[in-house]
Amino acid sequence: MLYAIISIVAFITNSILAFIVIRKGLKNATQLTFFLLITSYLIYIIPNYIAISTPSSLIALWSIRVTMGIAIFQTLLFFIFSKTFPNKKIAFSKNRLFSIILYSFSVAIFCFTPWLFSDVRKVENSIELDSEFGVLIFGATTAIFIILGLYNLVKKYNAASGILKTQLICIIVGTLIMHALFFLLAFVFSVIFKTDLFPKIAPIFFLPFTLLSTYAITRYRFMEIRLVLRKSLIVGSLLVVSLAIVIAIL
Repeated sequence: MLYAIISIVAFITNSILAFIVIRKGLKNATQLTFFLLITSYLIYIIPNYIAISTPSSLIALWSIRVTMGIAIFQTLLFFIFSKTFPNKKIAFSKNRLFSIILYSFSVAIFCFTPWLFSDVRKVENSIELDSEFGVLIFGATTAIFIILGLYNLVKKYNAASGILKTQLICIIVGTLIMHALFFLLAFVFSVIFKTDLFPKIAPIFFLPFTLLSTYAITRYRFMEIRLVLRKSLIVGSLLVVSLAIVIAIL
């Protein structure tokens, strides 16, 4: 029941943020890529919940494979967003963009093979994963997109001033919180320690990035950098406390 509530809260919150972006209009590539990024988070929540709630090992296996495929496109969209922001046009040539998308699609398809996860076992309401060498390909691909995305944002932050600098610090802080939680808690714990505890609460990991980025894009004129940092620390602290409470309950 607790995991269902977490998934519902995350889904509703991200849906509201997606609506806010649409309400502001999808007038340029930055808004469009960010909207697609939030949408990918919404889609991710569905198979993730199916994987942890179904009694069927086969359904859980395929649901987990779907979440891994979606994660590839999430990191791809993040990379494109980081490269494009705050421009009105995508900062890639058509050939380069096609090559990146084609590679990502190939890795996403690879996620559906037994070379990523060969088997899943449901044991006492938990999931045990048999990971294969494909996990390295998945991890390398997502890590490259995330690192390059952060590099793009930091590079722009160093060259920016005024409002743009304020926007970028919001997005960077949200990105660091989200991906740190996902990599250290959801991915590492599920593969190395073979526990499904953290994937069960993974949907809330999106919120630091989506909340701060949406706020930066839509309301940045009312913000100061110190206020941004204070709000970011508050969001991060609340999330850590919430995780601690959930873990204590479980």
